Amino acid sequence: MTAQARETLLYEDNEFRLQAEPLEQFFETKNIQIKKSFINSSCWRGYVGTWEIKNDKLFLVYIDTE
Repeated sequence: MTAQARETLLYEDNEFRLQAEPLEQFFETKNIQIKKSFINSSCWRGYVGTWEIKNDKLFLVYIDTE
């Protein structure tokens, strides 16, 4: 089994890799389908999110689908 690509969290000029996929439950609840423009064994979900904590708030700043 291939390790999956991790989401990125930016915080105070540091970059962390998340061990969770925060959008998965949201997408499932809302029945949102991500158009998978590529199939890669290291990213079966078809996207990788980049998150940032700024002013004590969490923002999704980018979703890479390629």
